[in-house]
Amino acid sequence: MHEKPLDNSMASALLYLRERDGFGKDQGSHLKRYTAEGGVLDIGTNEGDVKIEYKDEFGRVNTAKEAFRQLSWKFHGKKHGARNAERRLQRIEEENRIKRLDMNAPPSLEALKKVQKNEKTPWMTLG
Repeated sequence: MHEKPLDNSMASALLYLRERDGFGKDQGSHLKRYTAEGGVLDIGTNEGDVKIEYKDEFGRVNTAKEAFRQLSWKFHGKKHGARNAERRLQRIEEENRIKRLDMNAPPSLEALKKVQKNEKTPWMTLG
C-alpha cells in the first residue's frame, strides 16, 4: 500500500480525511456527553469492560459532578458546611419519600375519593 505524501496545506489534509472517510465522524460527539440532568450518558460498553459507578453513603449513583466533588473533598480533607449538609439530607429524604409513595393512588386522589364517598356525589366543590 502506497500513500501519496501530504504537503503542509489544509486542503491536502481535508482531502486525505475525505478519502479515508474520517471527516465528520466525530462532529458534535463532544456535545452529547451529558444528559439533561447533568449526568454522563450511559455509553454502551463491550462485554467484559469495566464500568465505574460512584455511589454516595445512601447508595445513590452520583453524577460526574457529585463524584468529582466527593473525591476532591475527601482528598483535601474538606467537609460539607452544616447548612449545605442539612439541605442535602432534606433533598435526599424528599426524593426517598417520593419514591416510596404509591404512584397509582396519590394522596390527593385518596382525599378526593373520601370526600366523594362522604358527600355521595361524583364531584367535589372547591372553596
